[in-house]
Amino acid sequence: YMKSMVEHVILTLFNLRMEFDDIGMLEFFYQNLGKSLRIIRKEFNVLELLEKIKSVQEDSS
Repeated sequence: YMKSMVEHVILTLFNLRMEFDDIGMLEFFYQNLGKSLRIIRKEFNVLELLEKIKSVQEDSS
């Protein structure tokens, strides 16, 4: 899931770079991309935590 998400972001970035003429728009896009990546990273950390919790529960039962 994570890998496909990253690939999607990179492909989108590549396609958009072809279309962007306005530097301001590009900067705006990169800022939003940074925010998106931070959000994705947080979600990924939550997923890892859930996996750890699940494995601990399985061990103790």
